[in-house]
Amino acid sequence: MDIYVVSIPRFRERFEYIHQHVQARSRRVVHAVCVDGAEPGQMPDFLAPDAAAGLSQGQLGCAAAHLLACQKIVDSGASAGFVVEDDVELPPAIDDILDKLERELPEDGVISLYNRTIRREAFSCRDTVAVAGTGLRLVYPMQVRSMRTSAAYLIGRGAAKGLLGCNRELRFVADDWAAFHRAGAVTSIRLAHPIPCRMKSFQSTIGYRRGDSAPVKIRNILLRNRLGRQLVALRRRLIFWIKERNIILVDETSAIADKP
Repeated sequence: MDIYVVSIPRFRERFEYIHQHVQARSRRVVHAVCVDGAEPGQMPDFLAPDAAAGLSQGQLGCAAAHLLACQKIVDSGASAGFVVEDDVELPPAIDDILDKLERELPEDGVISLYNRTIRREAFSCRDTVAVAGTGLRLVYPMQVRSMRTSAAYLIGRGAAKGLLGCNRELRFVADDWAAFHRAGAVTSIRLAHPIPCRMKSFQSTIGYRRGDSAPVKIRNILLRNRLGRQLVALRRRLIFWIKERNIILVDETSAIADKP
């Protein structure tokens, strides 16, 4: 299984970090997947001509890059691929983890190695699979909407084809797993728990907030000096720490659990 790194050279710190980090942690073949939403000429040619209405440049580039990763996985002929964004910290044993997770990955499935949620979200303790030698279990969300990020995930070849089939118009952002599940593009989706990946405290490049909003103006002022940058990074790490702990395990069967 190869690794597909979603990154943009324009964001030099992030780009250099993730490629150096992946090469330090893994011996696998790494593919750079670069789609800059600010550069219309970089859009993959398989997208529909009227794609991405209503998406910000960051959302557009991110969604298109993940689809391009899917296309590369399909073209490679491999049974699966590992897609990772440019602000992820991989565990030291990532190659061993990927080998063992691939054995549990159905063709039309996704296994996420990172998730965080705004509020507490339930995941099922039942129908779990223990991943030998890793300390991880594969758990189902009680609701697919509880899967909130596309930061780091294994995707089967069939699921990659499914995403390409349902999102060529970019109707959905990259991490809208609920939409992909409703469309039948991904029929199995699970989370490796406890989550093995973590996040760097980089500033978001997606652009969720308007540039003239008060929080963005305050952040931009803080970023002008070293202490301010440290405070912004510390705040972001705290937010991640809190949201990563909103994953609650319950002794109930998930409605989306694979049926025997």
